[in-house]
Amino acid sequence: MEDNYLALLIESEAKKAENCLLTALNQSQLFDVCYARKCRVKTKEHLLEKKTRKVEKENKVNYKIEDITDVIGIRLVTLFRNEMSIVFENIINLINHDNPLNPNPFEKCAIDEIIIYIASLVDPVTLEIGEIAENKKLSIIPEIKESKEGYSSIHIVTKLKHKCSEINKKIKSYKIPLEIQIRTVFEDAWGEIDHKYGYSNRRSVDSDEQILKKISNHLRILKKFSDACADYANQIHIEYTNKKLEISSTEKVLSVNSDDDIINIFRREDVQNDKIELYILARDKRVQHERQTGEEREDGLSLASNDFNLIVSDLEIENLSFENDRGVYLFYFYCKMNEAICLMSTKNTQNINKSLNIYLTLFPAYEKFPLLLMRTGQAYGKLQKNTKATDYYKKTFNLIKEYEEKGLKGSDVIPTTDYNHIKSNLPALLGYELWKSSRDIDCSSDEGLIQSIYIIKNAYETTITRKDFVEEENKYRMYNNLLYYAYDICHKIDGIKNITPEIRSLNDFFSDKVKGHLNDIEGLISVDEIVDLNALDTIAKAYFFFKNYPKARKIGNRIVDLIVLPPDGRQIEASLKDEIHEETWIMLKSIDNMTD
Repeated sequence: MEDNYLALLIESEAKKAENCLLTALNQSQLFDVCYARKCRVKTKEHLLEKKTRKVEKENKVNYKIEDITDVIGIRLVTLFRNEMSIVFENIINLINHDNPLNPNPFEKCAIDEIIIYIASLVDPVTLEIGEIAENKKLSIIPEIKESKEGYSSIHIVTKLKHKCSEINKKIKSYKIPLEIQIRTVFEDAWGEIDHKYGYSNRRSVDSDEQILKKISNHLRILKKFSDACADYANQIHIEYTNKKLEISSTEKVLSVNSDDDIINIFRREDVQNDKIELYILARDKRVQHERQTGEEREDGLSLASNDFNLIVSDLEIENLSFENDRGVYLFYFYCKMNEAICLMSTKNTQNINKSLNIYLTLFPAYEKFPLLLMRTGQAYGKLQKNTKATDYYKKTFNLIKEYEEKGLKGSDVIPTTDYNHIKSNLPALLGYELWKSSRDIDCSSDEGLIQSIYIIKNAYETTITRKDFVEEENKYRMYNNLLYYAYDICHKIDGIKNITPEIRSLNDFFSDKVKGHLNDIEGLISVDEIVDLNALDTIAKAYFFFKNYPKARKIGNRIVDLIVLPPDGRQIEASLKDEIHEETWIMLKSIDNMTD
């Protein structure tokens, strides 16, 4: 009776939790990456049956109903195996609350088990899952199990935050357990057939051994066919996405100077006029809201993102190709990219996660578009995922170089407007991520300092490649970055105990760069008028480096005033404000001590 009542309670609470879970997952856009999904709650009868089976047939005498880990089961089905790792990473982000879903149904970081069932030890998906687990610093190491029957799937066991007041009266701290399965459509079909004719018979004591053996042989052969289908589907997917982006070097190169020329491509490729007009209206709305501040900007950009989404909501691109349906293919791409950039331009972390999901869902069809690679890196950067951001920026650099060598600059896959935008911004973005990674180095020893210095040197050399493409109004920001990296290198060299000739030469080189870039900035802007805290902080450090204490003090006092009373009611990011404020006060105090 006790087990009956407990099983009934668990089933009841699990059904409530299931509704909350599915609602939240719909909001997270996780299902957008999946071909299909299935969800079920174990009934009271199935809970009792499982406990009996574990105790009597598997000899787990201490097994209890509350030990059952798949009270709720959700299966996420993908079309291709290379999509499984994307789904896996999205789930881990949700469980770890890295994706700010509100409300988030998962107990934070509650990962009890990760099992990768494989039919063959040669399985690239296991490497991808292992890499994700390592990057996420998961406490649970994914367990790899080779299945003799051929079963293949990824299983994640976690818990939900759902309150279980009645259950907790009997079992303290009980949380509804959830098992998430990820598999391809081919693995899912085989798994259903195996469950009906193989798994059920293997569990039954009344099974005919001869029939079971024959069925098992058939199932193994069927699994080979389904695996071959999965591999062949992947091959089609790879060849399709590669072929539709192959552009001959003799293709007409368009001179594109603005977004209007992207629109000209739509017109050239016979995109419907009403679609183009909607695109222009949405684009103008996006530009308008980008110029606003505060809540007006945030709300406006969110609305603009919806406009771009609605424009293509009726388009089906699954069966389109770059070669045969270029107009619709490119129109869909730029609408989704605009939708994502609207979301990413807000300060809302949930919006940034949504933009990242848009970029990731575009990848199977548009992975050869450099703008997509760079934007994905930006989204990861804004989410403080330095390694991922750096990886995507480097991929963008490599792809741009490949297109330059093939003479494809200005083609539809990399219009000149995109090319110039990437060449102007990518070096600064990658340089910044490299510099950020230098801050993770332990600089308590000469070895650590030198390692950090060479990473910053790489950041400097990457950023300076931007020089010939940056717009005039943004040049001072570029020189500010270069000035800071040069200063940071010299500052770290000051901390090295045993200076080698190589390091001394490096110090001389970057000391000259500090002076040169300070002159560049002073020649472009009035230092006494700018309100950019980052730029003022760098300039103050440079003056202090050259022992120009009067100017360093003057800039330092301006920084303090701007932090205390920001101009135009603008908001300053708290972490930036605290860091600059503290460093400025230390500098001002040092100046006072030196000049007393």
